[in-house]
Amino acid sequence: VAALGANRNPASRTGSGTRFSGAPLWRFTLRRDEQRRLLEDEIQHTIVPEGFDPQPDGWYVNSKHGVFWRSSTRNYYRYNESTKTYTEIHLETSVEKELRMAA
Repeated sequence: VAALGANRNPASRTGSGTRFSGAPLWRFTLRRDEQRRLLEDEIQHTIVPEGFDPQPDGWYVNSKHGVFWRSSTRNYYRYNESTKTYTEIHLETSVEKELRMAA
């Protein structure tokens, strides 16, 4: 009886003994770390649009025109006071044109 219990599943004792597909995990880790580094470098070198001042919450605001900009998305937003939410300004209504027209 003891011999049966010791040799219950012989396939589990062969191979690398790991539970993943066999792909080298160090490559995934290296690629992930490189992508994080590139993202951090990109964030540090982000050029803030002219006239936008940084806010403590990570947003940038152009108080003259009431337009917000987020460096992580590089999109422009308007803030709705009644719903307390930001609404993205789509490319069709370019902020650049709005700012030039208002000036």
